Amino acid sequence: MIIIDKLAEIARGLQYPLEEPRVNIWEVKGYHIISSGIHMQDDLQRVYNGIDKCILKGIDNQTPKICMEAVKQNEYELLFVKEQTPEICLVAVKKNPFMIRYVKAENQTSEMCKISVAQDAKYERFVEDKSMLQ
Repeated sequence: MIIIDKLAEIARGLQYPLEEPRVNIWEVKGYHIISSGIHMQDDLQRVYNGIDKCILKGIDNQTPKICMEAVKQNEYELLFVKEQTPEICLVAVKKNPFMIRYVKAENQTSEMCKISVAQDAKYERFVEDKSMLQ
């Protein structure tokens, strides 16, 4: 998947449905992303800055050790980890609870789900098994 697809996916996840919506058009490296949300500009800029610095997007032979070190440096590397593990995902979620959005269902743990939802209750929608929150 190319980087603009990832940015568009992130932009959709950053919408704030409880607030008054407005449409924004973002230009990122020549592409236009259309989305809504009051806080979108700051969030998208933060995400873009994180993704722009990712090194895993160019590495084909990823090892768990390389992925872990990359995620420790930049939690947005999780988007480019080919073989997620619960340990790697936990590091990303501890750095940024929103990253629960990109953790595959089979790698979500009770600990990371609770960390994420404790930070922001809206993140509960990204938890696949709600029983992990009890």
